[in-house]
Amino acid sequence: PEYDAGLTRIQQCEDLILDYASSDPRRSIEYVNEALNLIKRFDVQSIASAFYYDGYQICAMHGDYNSAQKWADLLFDTYLDGDHGENYNKYLRYKNNPRSHERAGCVRIFRTLSGPSPDLA
Repeated sequence: PEYDAGLTRIQQCEDLILDYASSDPRRSIEYVNEALNLIKRFDVQSIASAFYYDGYQICAMHGDYNSAQKWADLLFDTYLDGDHGENYNKYLRYKNNPRSHERAGCVRIFRTLSGPSPDLA
C-alpha cells in the first residue's frame, strides 16, 4: 500500500508541476523535488529523467539559467538510452548551454528559482 500511495503521489506531482509551471514556478519546482524524493525512496529511478527535464525546462523558461544548469546536468547524467538514444544530442545541448531550450526566457518576468534539493544532487 505504501508503494502504491507513493506512485500515486508521484503522478499527482506530475500533474501539479504542469499546473504551476508558468503561474507559480517555485511551487512547481517544489513538486519536482517532492516527486524526485519519492522516486528515490521507492527506487523507481527509470522515471527520474522526466522530472529532471521538468525542473530544467521550468528554470530555463523563467530565465534562471544557473538552476537550469543544475537540472540539465542531472538530466544528462541520468539519461538511460546512451549516446544512440533519440534525446541524447538535445540533452547534451541543454547541459552545454542551458539557454538552448526553445522556450528559454519566454516568461517576461525572470525569477530565481532553485536547483534540485541537496539530497538529490
